[in-house]
Amino acid sequence: MSGSVGPIVITEHGAQGLDSSTGATTWSYSRQAHTIHLTDYLDPTCDKDQQAQCYAALSPDRTHLVIVYSGGVGGDLFVALDTATGEATFEHRAIDWRKQGIPIQITDHVIAVGTELISLADGSVVAELPGHDTASRLGDTPEPTYAHTSNSEASRIHSPFLQGGHSTLILGSSCTAIGFDADHATWCEITIAPDNNPTATMTVDGVVPIFEDREYAGLTVVDGWTVRYSDPEATYEDLEARFNLDSLGYSIDAVNLDTLSSSVTDVQSVTLGDLDRPVLPGNAYTLGIRDPDTYSYTYQRPTLSVVFDPVTGQVQSAAELTEHAAGVGYLDTLIVEGTEDLALNVLDLNDDVVLRLDSDDIATPEYTFSAEDTLYVRGGYLASAPGIVALTYERSTVDADKHSTGREFVVCGLG
Repeated sequence: MSGSVGPIVITEHGAQGLDSSTGATTWSYSRQAHTIHLTDYLDPTCDKDQQAQCYAALSPDRTHLVIVYSGGVGGDLFVALDTATGEATFEHRAIDWRKQGIPIQITDHVIAVGTELISLADGSVVAELPGHDTASRLGDTPEPTYAHTSNSEASRIHSPFLQGGHSTLILGSSCTAIGFDADHATWCEITIAPDNNPTATMTVDGVVPIFEDREYAGLTVVDGWTVRYSDPEATYEDLEARFNLDSLGYSIDAVNLDTLSSSVTDVQSVTLGDLDRPVLPGNAYTLGIRDPDTYSYTYQRPTLSVVFDPVTGQVQSAAELTEHAAGVGYLDTLIVEGTEDLALNVLDLNDDVVLRLDSDDIATPEYTFSAEDTLYVRGGYLASAPGIVALTYERSTVDADKHSTGREFVVCGLG
């Protein structure tokens, strides 16, 4: 994952900062206790390769990292770290926070743990979350509710490292399939509030859900931005009377959560075009939007039409990104795949190999195996950080006799 100055590795016992140029450890925080899973144990996205996002909360500005250690009767220990120095800025114990059924969410200023809002500056409890949500204003769409961790059917907020807006909390969400015989959700509503005034709630309708199976149903947020229909009321009316909703094709916008909550007033929405739904973000910096005219999946990923970069406000076609082969948006379109000959291929949207790591690159001489053992390599993922692109993958470990002893994750700097 990326911190404010370089890559960060989440470990079983803490976290480490890495130098972007050398890979050397710049800071380390560790305890004897084990770090624990922060998301819903039923969250299907945590079965994928990018599991670091399931074990850490990272503020949208990437300056604060929160990890949690399993505790006893005193509760689990939440520790906030400065991503530049690794200094612990606070420790906070929470009892039975999972049983409250409210997912962890982090902004640039606070983290929600159960019903408590905790300051990232000093760990003080600055507010309590409100006990109710505002109602929907269109049709019979279910009222936005907290995404209960015990309910696998709940509408999820797919956001890298449990992020809300920079200054906005998403207090509730509800997604539903409006239209005839719709197999996928077509409409979401969210309850949001400024993180410095969580009782000032409002409902935002017309949020575009991701295109995924029921167990993934929900919306996506990247760097405080999500996707909304350009004309929610007209779209709602059209959806009610429409068949064939595999692809939507309505005009959609990238919208800033802080603007919607009135936390800021100078950030405008960005028109994306007549497109389909956003895709699961993984650990991406950008919002990828599915092509409305292409239903094919390659290597379990959808065909993209455009990619929106929240930092620059630019919208680029997937074809342009692939042609130019540069930039954060391009990196977010790449995937890593293991091969039968024990290599790793980095593939672009055309499934062309843009980088190959052979087995000699993956396993250095000290990891050479004996004849009885076979090298194990699992395709990983890419993560961009200041000054570096890091490739993370899983490989076998060996003992002094060159026999397999287990597996480990490797972070490889690509420049």
